[in-house]
Amino acid sequence: MKLLSSLKSLIKKNTDNYKSGKITPSNLISKAKPLIKKTLEMLDQEVKTAKEKLKDIPGTNYKLGLHHLKLGNLSDAVMRFKMVVYLVPDMAPAYYNLGRALIREGKINEAKENLEKALSLQADFPEANYELCKIEKPESIDSIPQNIINEHLEWRSEDNKESLETIEQLDKFFINSILTNIHDKNPNLDVLDLGSNLGGRGGVLRRREVARKIIGVDINTKSNEANKKQLFEGETVYNNVITNEISAHLAENKEKYDIVLAGNIFSYHRKLDNIFSNIALALKQGGILALIIKENELSENYTFDIEENRFNHSVQYFEEIMKIAGFNIEEKKHKEVSGISFTIFTAKSSSR
Repeated sequence: MKLLSSLKSLIKKNTDNYKSGKITPSNLISKAKPLIKKTLEMLDQEVKTAKEKLKDIPGTNYKLGLHHLKLGNLSDAVMRFKMVVYLVPDMAPAYYNLGRALIREGKINEAKENLEKALSLQADFPEANYELCKIEKPESIDSIPQNIINEHLEWRSEDNKESLETIEQLDKFFINSILTNIHDKNPNLDVLDLGSNLGGRGGVLRRREVARKIIGVDINTKSNEANKKQLFEGETVYNNVITNEISAHLAENKEKYDIVLAGNIFSYHRKLDNIFSNIALALKQGGILALIIKENELSENYTFDIEENRFNHSVQYFEEIMKIAGFNIEEKKHKEVSGISFTIFTAKSSSR
C-alpha cells in the first residue's frame, strides 16, 4: 500500500532528527497523524470490500453453475452447485440444479438425493418434483412446469437454432394459406394468436389488412416485450400482448374471436383435449382454427422426450382431438422449411 510506504518513509526520514532532538515526539506524531488516519480508512474500506465479495461467492457460483449447465459443461456445473450448497446449505434451488446436472451425468441416485433435499427445504417446488418424477415415474407427467418452458425457450433463442428467415418464411406461408378464402380487405376480424413468438404472423395479418384486433399470447417475456414495440404504419401490430402459458390463458379467457392461430406450441402438454375444447369456446360461431405442427412418424398419440422436456404428438392425434372438440377440418396442407416438414390445418368451429 502506498500510504503504508509513505508512513514508513516519514518515520525513517525523521528518525535521525528525533535522535538528535531536532524533532519532538509530539511533532513526529503530528506529522504522521494524517497518514495514519488515511491508512486506517483505506484498510477499513478494503475489509468491507472483501466482506462483500465473500458474501457474493454463493451467488456468483450459482450463476456460473447455470451457465455451465446450459452449455453442457456438467462437471463444472456440479462443482459450482456443490460449492453453493456447502456455503448455503438451505438453498433449495442449488440442490435442484445440482440434481439436474447429476441426472445428465448419469448419477441418478445422487441426483435423487439432491432433488429430495430441495423438496424438503421447499415443499412447493414444481420443477424439483418434475425432475424427480422423470426419474421415478415419467409416465405420470402430464405437463412441463412453466419455469422449465421459459428456460427452454430462452436457451433455444440464444442458440439461434431456428433462423429468423426460416420463421418469417413459415409465418408468411401459414397466414397466406389460411386466408385463401377470406377477402383481403376485410378489416373486421378479431384474431387470437397463440404462441405469438416473434410477432411474424401478426405482421402478415396487418399487411393483408384482415384484422381489426389481434391479441398475442406467449409465455416468453422477451418476445412479448419486442412484440409490444412492433409497428405497422405507425400503429402497434398487436392490440395487446399477454404473457401467459396458453392452456392457462385459454382456461380463463372470456373473449370470442373469428380466428385462432396456433403455432407449434403444444409440446409442453401430454393430453390436448382441454386445450382444444377451450379453443372452441374462444371462437365465434363458424370461427376458424388455423394450426401448424411439425410432422413426425409416430404410431401412437404422443410420446414424452425425457431429455428434451417435451411431448411429441402424432398428426393423427391432432385430427382426432380437433374433431372431438367440434371442429370440421376444411383443409390440410404440407410445407417444408429448412428441411423440416410441417402440416397446416384449417378447421371451422361447428358448434357454440
